[in-house]
Amino acid sequence: MKVQTLAALTVFAVAGTGIAAPQAFAAEKSIKDGSMTWGIRDSWMSYLLHGFAQGEVKTSEGAKLIGPENNEELQFLLNAGESTIANDQATLKFDGTAQMVGHKSFNPPGLDVTMNDVTIKTQGTAGQILADMHVKGLNPNKEAQGPLDEKFDDAVLATFTLSGPLTTAENINLQDVKTIHGKGSTDVFGKFSPKYAAGNEAAPVDFVVNFEDKPASQPAEPSKEESQPAAPSKEQSKPAAPSKEESKPSVPSKEQPKPADPSKENPKPNLSSSSSNVDLNSDLFTKIIPSLAVIGGIGAAILGLLQHADVFKQLGIKFPF
Repeated sequence: MKVQTLAALTVFAVAGTGIAAPQAFAAEKSIKDGSMTWGIRDSWMSYLLHGFAQGEVKTSEGAKLIGPENNEELQFLLNAGESTIANDQATLKFDGTAQMVGHKSFNPPGLDVTMNDVTIKTQGTAGQILADMHVKGLNPNKEAQGPLDEKFDDAVLATFTLSGPLTTAENINLQDVKTIHGKGSTDVFGKFSPKYAAGNEAAPVDFVVNFEDKPASQPAEPSKEESQPAAPSKEQSKPAAPSKEESKPSVPSKEQPKPADPSKENPKPNLSSSSSNVDLNSDLFTKIIPSLAVIGGIGAAILGLLQHADVFKQLGIKFPF
């Protein structure tokens, strides 16, 4: 009983001081920024930029070509507003476009691959690298007719495995995560070389995700319309026009009200009250009776003394008692 009373008093004491109880959960976090860096395959950039293709990489919308010579990689910036991490699942969307052009001696170029809408998706520890790909150029398949012009939306270029699910507990900074070419890589690059077929090793990927605490919700600003005083009504400033009907004397009604029946209206006398109509419970009656009793007692005492002293006999006054 004492323990319960002490606990109750403690609760009221804390409430009275206005001290907030510590929260048992961490503040919610939102995605701030991040990036993804990937070279598709180690030999791809070497062939495109420094090999027989003698090509180049055109980047836009935040994408970059970074890294030392013969080891260049593509970097895309994270779109925080379109990315989510929750319930052991993540969808990381990256901005930027990279156009890889080679064999420019041909017109149009013999190799022209555009990569954008890059996305990393994870479920648990399994992950994928996807992108929208547009492939143009010479068709290496001699049996096929005409140049290449193919589009692949959300092509699975590579897959990977993580040591644990992605969460918002702390910033994510994963480096040199091993990747394997996926089916989309076969569709896009397989026609140029069997090295890009699904199941073969691809370039390692790096990706970074930074978080920030969600800002506290701000109280709603008062409406400007409410803060402005209401304009006085023009109609209120005008005096009301006198009513024509009020200026006419009222016509007396032909039917005059009948007098009330006194037998019905007058209350019946209370038979229980005395004939003197004195309220025995009134304050006046209760105060007068004791006073009269005292005065009567004093008078009787004086009368007795005078009678005992034969005063009345000397004066010739006789009493019947």
